[in-house]
Amino acid sequence: MKAEQVYKTLASKKVETQFNSKQVACLIFFSMLYMSVMIANAVLTKKWISIGPYFVFGGAFVSPFLFIFGDIIAELFGCDLMKKIILFGFICQTIFAIIVQSMIQTPVPAIWHEQYSFSFVFDSIVRINLSSFIAYFVASIMNVVIITRWKAMVHGKYFWLRSIGASTIAEACYSAIAILMIGFGSLSFSTMLSVIAISYAIKLLSSIVFAYPANILINYIKSNYKIDVYDSINYNPFLARAAV
Repeated sequence: MKAEQVYKTLASKKVETQFNSKQVACLIFFSMLYMSVMIANAVLTKKWISIGPYFVFGGAFVSPFLFIFGDIIAELFGCDLMKKIILFGFICQTIFAIIVQSMIQTPVPAIWHEQYSFSFVFDSIVRINLSSFIAYFVASIMNVVIITRWKAMVHGKYFWLRSIGASTIAEACYSAIAILMIGFGSLSFSTMLSVIAISYAIKLLSSIVFAYPANILINYIKSNYKIDVYDSINYNPFLARAAV
């Protein structure tokens, strides 16, 4: 049976999913974790970390959790809801960036001498946010569509393997687009290639390491919270639900 047919059969049983208080609390918790990682990833991009003769942006150690938490939410609550979180998450991060950028422009007292340090860390936050938007949006939607499509094909089994597979593809896309856009004009092309390669290796290793613990967590939540949403396959990132 094709994945689309599986989705239509399963999704038709619960088109209008109603969550109880425990399930809502679980969704809120993972959504807040996802949002925390988004903001941390944007801020830590200005932190460069040396690895031997090379370096990576600090966000390389944080961004893998975007895909891990995204996989968990999509697995439990469905593709449609996760796409909303991706979109609303970017809107919230943009609001955060605008607020921080505005604070840089405010006057400071003569006794405070940390304006330069504050500006150095946050002055590019809006540019980083907008530059990484395409990478974040394309990779995140790609990740959630792949893992939920494969979920239908294997009837919800092998989350750890699906998570690694989806993250491997999405993280390659994210690393290439984000680093090329953020580093354009300030880093040489060869330097950007090395940053992309090392960042991707870190993200891939993180996805492999955390996939099985995430699988254990998924099984526990499915068993104890009774959450396991199958919804329609919808390739339009701006539509919440396709017709079933």
